[in-house]
Amino acid sequence: TVSAGENISLGEYTLSEGDKIRYDIFAETGNGIQVFFAKGERRDIVYWSVHSLRQKNEPLKCTADMTVEPPAKPGTYQLFLRASDGALGNVKGSISIFADA
Repeated sequence: TVSAGENISLGEYTLSEGDKIRYDIFAETGNGIQVFFAKGERRDIVYWSVHSLRQKNEPLKCTADMTVEPPAKPGTYQLFLRASDGALGNVKGSISIFADA
């Protein structure tokens, strides 16, 4: 469960140019979910961000594929999940980061 407006830290990651990022996050309840990386403690500037809103009669899901590339720079980032529109309940899913082969 994630309270309305709350940011949950999912850890710190070192990203390299060409890395692939995949989000597959689902919430049983709630209306908005955002997954993003931020540099240090700054959450007002986000990278590789996806913001999904529940569509009528549809599940709330946040799925996307992205690549670390300019203008964003390689480095160490914090990964966050935010309940952007009401509390989220029964949040499940995965986030994958892998090097380009």
